[in-house]
Amino acid sequence: MSRLQIFQAIEEQLNTIDGLLVKFEPLDLNEPVKPVVGIVPVTDARARSSKTGATQVLNFNLRLLAATAYELEPWAVLLAAKMEEDLEWGGLARDTELEEIAWLFYDPVFPQTGVDMKYKLTY
Repeated sequence: MSRLQIFQAIEEQLNTIDGLLVKFEPLDLNEPVKPVVGIVPVTDARARSSKTGATQVLNFNLRLLAATAYELEPWAVLLAAKMEEDLEWGGLARDTELEEIAWLFYDPVFPQTGVDMKYKLTY
């Protein structure tokens, strides 16, 4: 199993949401297309447990951008629900957890709003 396979499975799943543009890259704060979500890898580390042995822990963010907070919230709820449909990604992972949601409100130079949905995936 590779990280690329996992990210491809996530991208494929999120692409089933009508009206949402999915990118496997960080998003420019001036992104013209809205709503858009970027799959952003953060860290990948080995974890050891006496019960499960060695596992990899992959942390990634889904950065969702929209024009306004009112437009953003329904997309964030839909995105979280879509991520819950298969926490093992067809056998590629052991588990996926949404650890935190951080809201991003920009100043007048960057008028869109967003959320970083921070995930931890073990494989």
